[in-house]
Amino acid sequence: MGAEAFGQFVCVQLGGAVFSVSGGLTGAQWIICLLFGAGEIPWNLLVCCVPADYVPDALLNFDKRLEVRLHCFAARRPLTCERHALLC
Repeated sequence: MGAEAFGQFVCVQLGGAVFSVSGGLTGAQWIICLLFGAGEIPWNLLVCCVPADYVPDALLNFDKRLEVRLHCFAARRPLTCERHALLC
């Protein structure tokens, strides 16, 4: 994790023309980025503490429904409840 953070710092501050960066971030901008990044830790803890029973089924199976829809779109077939129980 430290190597990744160091690499991002080098890319942002010293990337120059290679990464289309000029001047890097100011100290205040770095603090804002770190606060947003650190804010993910308590959010993740909160989300992981919610039991699956309280999460609506539509959220739990969102990726499966999307996969079925993309498959049907690619095959150019209409979506029907008889063929795909996840859509109903």
